[in-house]
Amino acid sequence: MEIRVLGISASPRRGNSVFLLEQAERGVGEFPWSVRWTRYEFAGKRLSPCSSCHHCRAHGGACPIDDDFAELRRLWTAHDVILYCVAVYHVGIPAQLKAFFDRLGNSLSGYYGVPGARPLKVVGALSQGCHLFGGQELTISAILHHAVLLNCIPVAGDRPESYLGAPAWTGGDMGADALRGLLERGHPDAVTSVKAAAGVARRCIEIAALIKAGVETWAPYVRADAKMRPLLRDTEQPR
Repeated sequence: MEIRVLGISASPRRGNSVFLLEQAERGVGEFPWSVRWTRYEFAGKRLSPCSSCHHCRAHGGACPIDDDFAELRRLWTAHDVILYCVAVYHVGIPAQLKAFFDRLGNSLSGYYGVPGARPLKVVGALSQGCHLFGGQELTISAILHHAVLLNCIPVAGDRPESYLGAPAWTGGDMGADALRGLLERGHPDAVTSVKAAAGVARRCIEIAALIKAGVETWAPYVRADAKMRPLLRDTEQPR
């Protein structure tokens, strides 16, 4: 069995979010199954807001806006685990990620061909910001709400490092390499955040493996439920 993990750095710039994702991947350890990682970065990509034209619902999920949305949705549907790493913007998620959430949610019923589909992606949330208590947990909560809304499985790491996800802060440093510098100096908050990130990723992979094993065991049951078929489709499709 292979578990496919999509790590999304949802920051408009390349820096601390990518670094935290890298640390999560390095820290998960070994599993009795294969794990394949794919990384997607928002830096340099264009994701426009949803115009609520409903074109996607009548055209198999296709969006008429010409930008990078279709590429990211293709990756999202093709993976078992979605691990978001998000920079805090104005005590919440960046506008580009909100645009993706809106368009993804509107398009999935057309893409899967059934309203209320249950893709059951396992979703984990990592977040980093400049200041302590600067909105990291609110940002993580927004991602977990997104997971619930799309009939996916929100997963946290292990306590005491993780209650909802993996928050990190850069000690007031706005530099793109601030988190790396803190970790290299052995700052206890950075060490804890990296441990939390790896814990979230590991838990996500474990839950995804259990779900995938269940789908393989109960494929006839899954296939008989129109809302569950997308789960089987995403599990079986070539990637």
